Amino acid sequence: MKMDLLIIGAGAHAHSVIDVVESQQTHNIVGFLDSIHPRGSDVYGYEVLGTESDLEQILAELHCELFIAVGDNFLRHKIFQETLARVPEVDFATLIHSNAYVSHRASVATGTVIMAGAVVNAGSEIAQGVIVNTNASVDHDGVVNQFASIAPGASLGGSVAIGDRSFIGLGAMLINKVKIGEDVCVGAGAIVIESCEKDAVVLLGSPAKVIKQRAPDASYL
Repeated sequence: MKMDLLIIGAGAHAHSVIDVVESQQTHNIVGFLDSIHPRGSDVYGYEVLGTESDLEQILAELHCELFIAVGDNFLRHKIFQETLARVPEVDFATLIHSNAYVSHRASVATGTVIMAGAVVNAGSEIAQGVIVNTNASVDHDGVVNQFASIAPGASLGGSVAIGDRSFIGLGAMLINKVKIGEDVCVGAGAIVIESCEKDAVVLLGSPAKVIKQRAPDASYL
């Protein structure tokens, strides 16, 4: 029996999340909450039921799991914290595309989405609220900490560790045992061959270097 699922966020990232849900046999989308799309709007065949302010009422009526489909790591974490403060008993879904590979020796926490073609190998730990995007890979014994995201086509070597809310850009490559701090942005195509445990910096280039500091809530998408 499928579990009903309410999704916060109806933007571009949510479109991919819909595909993940529809590929599974675990959840049934009952609708969206969104502050930009008007109530009643259609999102690929699903209705916007209201805004985030309607959360408690809708959860009480529908008794469903929740998923936050917001691509920005800082904002997704913020919404998660605000949601838990309002509804401490809420259950967050874990969404894994049917065409992703997740080792039975890996762990994936709630609130995380793993997109089509992604690989999460043995011994890896994927924390709460993470995005492992299309065709991204996390090799053996990797750690992706909470609300981080791995963009399409990015590759993490074995035993790589990614800090909270950090973003690994399109096609970036991180060699084995590299460690990345919190709120770091690794730019598209970067090749990271040395650890960067500084927080809130931008890494670019091949080999990747720190080019500047960044605010944790700075836009990168």
